Amino acid sequence: MTDYRTTGNTGHGLKLLDRFWRFVEKTDSCWVWKGHLIKGYGQFAVAGKVIINAHIFSYVLLKKGIPHNLQLDHLCRNRACDGVCSVETEER
Repeated sequence: MTDYRTTGNTGHGLKLLDRFWRFVEKTDSCWVWKGHLIKGYGQFAVAGKVIINAHIFSYVLLKKGIPHNLQLDHLCRNRACDGVCSVETEER
């Protein structure tokens, strides 16, 4: 599994984490993704090739992983939210 916590240079002059947080707008209720969306979910490019849902990247970054038998559920029902306090794991 790729370690998305790496802070290596992305080739765009920004480190990976700096580039990620640049797209997050923190509000009182959500951390809203301001970058590219597909079906309402934030999309984030890692290493220029791998596209990962922004809320998954945020969760893995801050919570250290998602067990294989679980998926994330947006408690706030906002698919563009990346806040780890607004998602929880649930069985697939």
